[in-house]
Amino acid sequence: MSIRLWDVQTGQQVSKLEGHTNLVMSVCFSPDSLTLVSGSTDMTIRLWDIQTGQQKAKFDGHRDGVRSVCVSPDGITLASGSEDKSIRLWDVQTGQQVAKLEGHKNLVMSVCFSPDGFKLISGSNDMSIRLWDVKQKSQINKSNNVYKDFITKHQLTLQTNSLIEECVHQFIIFVISQESPKFSATGALIYQSEFLNHMNVDLRLLFKQNGGCILENNLKYVVKN
Repeated sequence: MSIRLWDVQTGQQVSKLEGHTNLVMSVCFSPDSLTLVSGSTDMTIRLWDIQTGQQKAKFDGHRDGVRSVCVSPDGITLASGSEDKSIRLWDVQTGQQVAKLEGHKNLVMSVCFSPDGFKLISGSNDMSIRLWDVKQKSQINKSNNVYKDFITKHQLTLQTNSLIEECVHQFIIFVISQESPKFSATGALIYQSEFLNHMNVDLRLLFKQNGGCILENNLKYVVKN
């Protein structure tokens, strides 16, 4: 039920943050690194002052445990995913809930903002990954212009008789980061990314073994038989 902060260089604990009354499931620094956000199975989200170690705010609203928290790149919006199957967006300054995003059919395990902060990606135990428009506060799907623009930008022709269509019957294409992969999913279609982990091990084989389809060099691809 505690959060501990550590000095990376020395390995020494520098502070212990206490206040949650149940398991702490997720922590996330604000972009300026002055605030730490935590989500807990006590159904609360708490904001902590890194310098003083004191709690700054507590957000209530979820009807079940909070599994994931993430602060937008501009530090204005906080997203939280919960066991109540919902995603909530919060105003960091006021603590007010500004949106409730619903669509997942099971607990939301992870939420992550895109680098520009305009989109939110969520992963759930319902075995789906969903893409949300933060401004419109709605889910983005294949019928949305954002999805179509992405296809056009990268010149991906997804015809019903194409070999790409045979890789996975239903898939969502989106970009979280141009530099490194931020998620993994069975049956995912992955476009333009690096696959080396922190130990410099190439993870391509692992993705392929799990049914992933990797597009390489002008849509050359590898498909698991």
